[in-house]
Amino acid sequence: MRTYEPGFGPVRLCKVQFFGTDPSLTEVRGLVCRAEHQSDALYALAKHFSENENNWDVFKWSGLRSDALSQLPHDKLRTERILPDYVVNLPDRWEALHATLSNNTRKSIRKGYEFLDRDGHRLALRVADSANIDAETLHRFFRLHQARSSAADMKQHRDNFHTAQSRGFLDDVIGKLASRGLVRVFELEVNGEVVASRIAFALGRDIYLYFSGFEPSWKKYGVMTTLVVEIIKWAIEQGFSALNLSTGKDQSKLRWMPTEIVLHDIVQSRESMRSQLVARSELWRRRGLKAVP
Repeated sequence: MRTYEPGFGPVRLCKVQFFGTDPSLTEVRGLVCRAEHQSDALYALAKHFSENENNWDVFKWSGLRSDALSQLPHDKLRTERILPDYVVNLPDRWEALHATLSNNTRKSIRKGYEFLDRDGHRLALRVADSANIDAETLHRFFRLHQARSSAADMKQHRDNFHTAQSRGFLDDVIGKLASRGLVRVFELEVNGEVVASRIAFALGRDIYLYFSGFEPSWKKYGVMTTLVVEIIKWAIEQGFSALNLSTGKDQSKLRWMPTEIVLHDIVQSRESMRSQLVARSELWRRRGLKAVP
């Protein structure tokens, strides 16, 4: 995707980057290829754009694994962001994974189930796949996502779907991917009421956990932890080999003892004096915007 900043004027920055919506919706922009092919694909793209430097001033490389960075010219690069991604390699039994967890995590999991049972609540996992993801399923997800984001006594979470445009985007994406069997919506029911929801994308034997939401009034029961446990059990039963907990460092992910994959966002500037000056002015402009309260 090629954009110009500002949109008009004598000095404009021509920026090339991977397509996607804002970072909260498209969590990882970058090359769509198998991980083991990224270095070769990156080399081919870097070679192409180095031979066509007149068509751009700045190239934003996103979602690059550490072992692929050697394919870029190091003297023209600036690291914009380092983003960790967390993957749990799934064994063939839940008990095998459970045994690797810390005592505190195992205790937290046990208490969630025990407290629900103690208070007479019935627990069930509902899995909506391509055939039964309907408007009501997405409506529940949006409602629970918003409810979690607006909870005043918990760590602040952004409501990523507060606009009609963002909800429409997700609805469109899920509609297209669901037709290919790539989407699951996991819902935790307590006494027949959905109290937690999480969207996931499945590809081959990997499953990626996307955004979630839950009813804050059920916080004391740890329903989101219980939902993740139920998802892991389901994924193991279905033969998945890897569970991606999504990007961003968070204790709720680290408790599952995942493997960390580091993704880099790199800004590459052309060698020309104009491109260097325009790129630096853009960097200063963005820093100035961040400083404005």
